[in-house]
Amino acid sequence: MLKKVNIAGSAVLVILWLSGCRATQLAEGGIFSNQAADQNYEKPRLVDYALARNGAKIKCSKASRHHPPDSVINGITDSEAWDSGEGWECQFSLTAYYRPGYGYYYYWWYDYRGRPYWPWDWELEKDESAWIEILFPSRKKIDRVVVHSYYSKKRVQHGLGEALLQSWTGDRWTNIAEVRKGYIYSPTPSKPNRGRYEFQFVPVETEKLRLLVLRGDKKSTRKLQIGGGRNVEEHWARIVEIEATGTDTVKEDLPLDQAPNL
Repeated sequence: MLKKVNIAGSAVLVILWLSGCRATQLAEGGIFSNQAADQNYEKPRLVDYALARNGAKIKCSKASRHHPPDSVINGITDSEAWDSGEGWECQFSLTAYYRPGYGYYYYWWYDYRGRPYWPWDWELEKDESAWIEILFPSRKKIDRVVVHSYYSKKRVQHGLGEALLQSWTGDRWTNIAEVRKGYIYSPTPSKPNRGRYEFQFVPVETEKLRLLVLRGDKKSTRKLQIGGGRNVEEHWARIVEIEATGTDTVKEDLPLDQAPNL
């Protein structure tokens, strides 16, 4: 038996069904959803506590005449400005002593986990390392540091071979990240990208940070003396910029046409 079909009612049902599909599409992130709008969303910029204009100051073990440490906290990260005097440069010699049954060893060594270790801070006075220290105007909570080393495709790279990133606890330095054999450990290993070493770690609250360079990379190392119970190597630390950020974001000023009417 044939039944009469209400065409108008069917059309209404079809429209309602399509509307439901459209609502589902929007809920799942369709082109008109917030997810699509979020694609153009820019994350707020973090405050770089290591900038001189934010009150940071700097110290170092020593520096070459044409590359003092001050430019490490001026916000310029590009190695192209190196020949114009940008970045910090420090040359140091490293002596490896020979001990029968043990081979050659430095005044620092690797611990049982394979991490660089040095016994006493006074050893730094032996000029067998390079260090640069950033002092903040007040205690800052930091969870990310980026070190920009000198990088050039045309010249020998001067990256980090072995280095320790340290924070000051009030009475001593403690390691928060490191570079081992050219790899970043903070805590999982990763390779630097074109001289850029990014360290992310559990937040620390400190008034100063120190980058302690124990060895340069292999390409920039030069043997000065071999034999006689010791090997002497020449190393270079070449750092263009150091960034230190936490959770504070930059408060952007509104354009005049968007400023509220008071």
